[in-house]
Amino acid sequence: MTRMAVWTTLLCFIGPYFMVLNGANVVRSQVYPFCAFAAVSIPLKYAAASYIGAWAVPWAAVIPYAAIIVPFALRQSRKILSDEWRGSAQAQAARHV
Repeated sequence: MTRMAVWTTLLCFIGPYFMVLNGANVVRSQVYPFCAFAAVSIPLKYAAASYIGAWAVPWAAVIPYAAIIVPFALRQSRKILSDEWRGSAQAQAARHV
């Protein structure tokens, strides 16, 4: 039960960052990290289920997601938000001159 709670919390935490990316039309670059996530998590889930048991399968999704997807979403959304902030600050400065 804890594994699913961690997974759901992680998804709820990162969801708004993906909203920023989608709002900025940064969709294509999201495909690559998710392909890497799938390439890592699918064999890891199979191995976890085969060698450890079904209880380890959620961890086989949580760990790669936290290692691959979360850093990508945080980095990209911070970049977009800082670019937007700089752009709006420059626009306001230009209006006051």
